[in-house]
Amino acid sequence: MAFRFALVIWAVAAVLAPVALVPELSQAREHFQSRRFEEAAAQLRTILVAAPDNLPARYLLVHTLIEANQPELALREAEAAVEQARSESLSHVSLGDARFRLGDFEGAFATYSEAVRLNALEPRAALGLGRILFSDFRFKSAKEQFQRAFSLDEQDPDIALAVSSVLPWSKARLDLEDQFVAGATYRDPEELEGTRAFISLFRRKAGSRPFAFESQPENLQLELESVPPYSMIPTGFLLPVSINRGEPRKLLVDTAAHGIVISSRFAGLDSIQSFVPYRLGGLGDQGRTPASLGWADTIGIGEIALRDCPIIITDKPVGQMWQGIIGTDVLRSYLVVLDFPDAALRFRKHSEDVAEEYSWDRLEKPGPGFVQLRLVESKLLIPVRINRRSEAYFVLDTGAGRSLIDRKLGERVSNLTPSRRRIQGLSGQVEEALKTEELLIEFGGLERRASLLAVDLGKVSHALGVEIGGLIGCDFLRDVCLTIDYRNGTAGEQTPALT
Repeated sequence: MAFRFALVIWAVAAVLAPVALVPELSQAREHFQSRRFEEAAAQLRTILVAAPDNLPARYLLVHTLIEANQPELALREAEAAVEQARSESLSHVSLGDARFRLGDFEGAFATYSEAVRLNALEPRAALGLGRILFSDFRFKSAKEQFQRAFSLDEQDPDIALAVSSVLPWSKARLDLEDQFVAGATYRDPEELEGTRAFISLFRRKAGSRPFAFESQPENLQLELESVPPYSMIPTGFLLPVSINRGEPRKLLVDTAAHGIVISSRFAGLDSIQSFVPYRLGGLGDQGRTPASLGWADTIGIGEIALRDCPIIITDKPVGQMWQGIIGTDVLRSYLVVLDFPDAALRFRKHSEDVAEEYSWDRLEKPGPGFVQLRLVESKLLIPVRINRRSEAYFVLDTGAGRSLIDRKLGERVSNLTPSRRRIQGLSGQVEEALKTEELLIEFGGLERRASLLAVDLGKVSHALGVEIGGLIGCDFLRDVCLTIDYRNGTAGEQTPALT
């Protein structure tokens, strides 16, 4: 359960707001906390007409627009906040938050740094810096910023969640997540319910460290099965995984998934205990699908053995030719080599073990042939350039048979025309898909020329808290030997030196 930010602003508003406007600002804050974003925005704009320099109102408006999934408008208001109050730390925090939401990591980092320069005691500035550092695989430094933010404000639910995300599974971590759920009423109710479900599961399994190794060989190579079988243009690759020492199940290898998902039919056959109701979201326009959270005592992946493994059990089949999905992050302590041309998955153990997660920072520069990734909500984001001009972050997604582009970005780089193709995800079918002209796509030292399907990925970006330009799917990767280094946050076609 990683984090996405929103707003908490009580004491600041009371101190800075003109006395005559305090009731109006309180009412707007109440609308915000109750997810009545349209009413909150209208109230705040009325306040700003009367008092354009009211920084708390502008700050709250920025975050109201972010939560309402209107990040471009949020950026405009944040820029106005800086113009009105350039010497105030809070205005720069606001701009940093808007830039982060739009995927401008470098711009956000510079803005948060300016906020700290103006006021070293601003907790949301430390939170912002921590978010950027975490996305950059500088986990040790991120943890220090989160802990600093928490020392300055222990009541902010977003800060509580950020601190919890870098702690080992423990009662302290779960208590912080409970604090987040109780205070973050402005968040999507289904998102909060999902967080509650995981809290409930881990309280049942108190003291268990998920996906702990029982057997951890130094090196391992496993065969993958391409799908469709015997096809020259596979759309996915399957890995045999044994659950509770049962018959191996064919799981789709997915760099964009987190953990393991399995169909309920096979969960029953493999004696996976189901504990907590859950709703699973993904690509598609039919909303979240019914599921539950379960627990497997053991997972076997070749010679690798894991114990105490949380499992998402979905009521619907996850695919026609596979029984479940496995995220490559399950084995992130290894160097993961996805050799798609040879249909093989190789693991190489790093030369130096790290006992505690999030206790290291990545190397300063990626090795030759490798590109630096970003990590947001367990998703690997890779920088992409289109037609040698437009740049955006795409999700690295081997579980997607076809690469996609967000419709807004597609409209900026190409003329879009209707398409008869349909996209199916965990949340059902995407209602409308258009297609671009042929584009030049550059990522990780690779070039692809293709017409992409353009779909609305706004809900995906909103759920991640960062704007994404699309997905790099299996069609762009099936002829690549892709190496992912989760420790240093890099991907490339060569195997880097282990550290």
